[in-house]
Amino acid sequence: MPSTQATARRRAYLLVLLGAGLALAACGQALATGPASPGDAGAAPVDPGDAGDASTLDAGDGDASTLDAGDGDAGDGDAGDGDAAFEALCQRPPGDVGVRSDACLARLDLGGKQLPYYSSHSLEVAHGAIESLVLITHGNSRNAWDYYDLVVAAAVAREPRHTAVVAPLFQSSNATCGYDPKAPTDLYWGCSDWKEGLAAKNDPTDSYGALDALLAAAKAAFPSLRRVTVAGYSAGGQTVQRYAAGNREHDRTPTIATRYVVASPGSYMYLDGRRVRPDATCSSAAACALTTASFEVPAYAPGCATAEPAVVAGSDAYDAYRYGLEAREGYLAPIPDATLRAQYVARPIVYVLSEGDSAASGARPTAYGSLDKGCAAMVQAPLGASFRLQRGLVYHAYVTTLLGATHRRVLVPVCGHEDDCVLGAPATLDELFGP
Repeated sequence: MPSTQATARRRAYLLVLLGAGLALAACGQALATGPASPGDAGAAPVDPGDAGDASTLDAGDGDASTLDAGDGDAGDGDAGDGDAAFEALCQRPPGDVGVRSDACLARLDLGGKQLPYYSSHSLEVAHGAIESLVLITHGNSRNAWDYYDLVVAAAVAREPRHTAVVAPLFQSSNATCGYDPKAPTDLYWGCSDWKEGLAAKNDPTDSYGALDALLAAAKAAFPSLRRVTVAGYSAGGQTVQRYAAGNREHDRTPTIATRYVVASPGSYMYLDGRRVRPDATCSSAAACALTTASFEVPAYAPGCATAEPAVVAGSDAYDAYRYGLEAREGYLAPIPDATLRAQYVARPIVYVLSEGDSAASGARPTAYGSLDKGCAAMVQAPLGASFRLQRGLVYHAYVTTLLGATHRRVLVPVCGHEDDCVLGAPATLDELFGP
């Protein structure tokens, strides 16, 4: 779970934004909903524990307040730009920062089971002013509320009139990764299954199908939508990277530009059997001289071998799914390898990498303890330099040099493996919301 220091950083980040003159709305006009039709697909019912109007998301305090629209009158739009009445983005109260709460929480009905998600707007009614959607995916700690708080605060600061934010919550329930306080109808997964598009433990619904459904519900609620950004950090970055290769929702709405932001994952899904040579040079962005000759099908294939002293024994073969395409399960299993390669190369993807996330320890936290040290992950960077930064640099070189992708990379200075630092960096915000 997030550390005390990480929680303090998040709180400080949000309070800086609030101190700049942002009004805090629990859940007002933006989340007012009408009665759902019994036949509606993709409806997002509220937490069963809510005691108020069942057609309104839990605001945490029962008030239906709205953000100041610029003239001091709640709910009034700015008459200067002709927009419809300004709908405030739902923000959780400052006291909730760093802790789970039901403020801004909704649930998406998926045929009997439900996916919880945090949302800036109700997905049960139309919002004609919304043109841009950011879907942010949490990491291993499954703290969707923290990621939601960070991104929605940035959305309020940048473009609150035309932006919506959603953050799905993939819960787990076992002794290894913890027992999340889920509702009886909530979907839940194993510790890593949700990152790989596998089925829930209590339903055949897989996590990538749930993401498809959430995006479809958002597109229905935002009829003026022009752009969707699907983003994830750390384990969420792994989720988004694999989801980008095979999801069906991307091509269902070709008039909506969909792009993917893969931020600081610990490993990548490779699209063929080649990997970087262990003697290649890639210790930093300035010292990463990789060519086509830097990659090869390793001699140890199909197993895995590395001289890295920190490697964890007994891990997967080097090209097994989720590190490669071999023996795939779940959502991606029926999709041919060639289709996954072609789709991944063609889709707009940017890799956000932190320059301080490049060693076992450093001036900033690197979360080295949680870094994947299995052989299949270790061989994704040269010997002696297999950390998140280098693995990302190598993967970007792999898809652009070998496969011809036009994917971009963005380097964030200073930050280590810190979600608030990386997601709050100006370069990252430009990728999430546009310059």
